[in-house]
Amino acid sequence: MRKERREIYEFGKFRLDVGERKLTRLDRLVSGSLREKAFRTLVELVRNRGALLTKDELLTAVWPDAAVEENNLVKAIHDIRQFLGEGNNKEVFIETVPKHGYRFVADVIRIEGEGAPLAADTSITKKVFPGRSPAYDLYVRGKIKAGSENTSDTDDAIKVLEAAVAIDPYFAGAYAQLARAYNTRSFKFTTLSEAKILQENADVALAKALDLDPDLGEAHFSRGLILWTKSKGFPHEQAMRSFKRALELEPNADETHHQLSMVYSHVGLLDEAQDHVAKAIELNPNNTMARFRVAVYTAW
Repeated sequence: MRKERREIYEFGKFRLDVGERKLTRLDRLVSGSLREKAFRTLVELVRNRGALLTKDELLTAVWPDAAVEENNLVKAIHDIRQFLGEGNNKEVFIETVPKHGYRFVADVIRIEGEGAPLAADTSITKKVFPGRSPAYDLYVRGKIKAGSENTSDTDDAIKVLEAAVAIDPYFAGAYAQLARAYNTRSFKFTTLSEAKILQENADVALAKALDLDPDLGEAHFSRGLILWTKSKGFPHEQAMRSFKRALELEPNADETHHQLSMVYSHVGLLDEAQDHVAKAIELNPNNTMARFRVAVYTAW
């Protein structure tokens, strides 16, 4: 008798066996399991890795014979993220596209083999499917380059992030990083005549990011950077509020701690400045500008 092929996927440190209805961690035992609807939601996301699945598509696939509220889907996504440990180890598996749906962004390996136990199977092949969409890949590249703050990398960041939002016009994170790159170019690496246009571009990109996701930490971080410029008049309190809001949403963002420390230092609050720059270095020992700032504060 011909054995059926299994449908098994691996991503991160997890293995998803659809037929056996098992989600296991490969490096250690975990207690508990996903509820049925959460498991089926995860299956749909993994099968369509890299693609945006709308809320309606997921509701239809997971609850085909029932009219359910959107909150059921939200709970299922929450259960999946909690089981996978999203946020605890900074690994992200599911991207939320505000007002639209969800996308599975982790790299996925499809394991194909006959129905024999996995350990005894000699006919297994693995196929790698990059889970991240082209827009997501561009976003990651742009985010890294936007943080370098030199002319070449800033220009490259603008190019790849503009390409990202052209592919996915609902990508709030890409707009947030694009606003940051426009602002850096305007504030540090441009002529006076170009600065106004770039600043307007930064304002528009930031507005789009916050409209798509008002609770996006990197958008509030970019807002703090944009406020803390000569064109905006260096409004200390507004900039600090933006950076603090960003930290409420992403408390482990080392560069946000660093930038907030600079604003504190400029208004003479050196204790607060030193606290936040120390936190930045604790979170990321390779943040060289934060280390430089420690020396500046010590000199003061």
